[in-house]
Amino acid sequence: MKYTGTMTELGIEIDECTFLIDDAVVTKERIAIDWSENEIKHHAVLKSKDGTNYLGNFGTTVPKTEWKIQGKRYSALDKTLVLILRWTQEDFGRAGWVIVELDRVGQ
Repeated sequence: MKYTGTMTELGIEIDECTFLIDDAVVTKERIAIDWSENEIKHHAVLKSKDGTNYLGNFGTTVPKTEWKIQGKRYSALDKTLVLILRWTQEDFGRAGWVIVELDRVGQ
């Protein structure tokens, strides 16, 4: 299913760190998300064995092996999805949390 929505980084003032999701495709086995931060395109791919817990990588244009992302998927009755994700950039020693809110396209 295709989705759009927002990604909000936790720990920073909300008005400075909410990004629009350009495109997201979500299945039980895989999540792919495209978004822009300050006009720089980012892409994440996460995989799951159980449809709830996801693990993957993200990066600018293509995912990097040193940039990891993992977390959980929650579904609402209205088909809205919420992802709570922990990201790390091992090469820079950075880490944080994001909440992704996704609405199904065409609903």
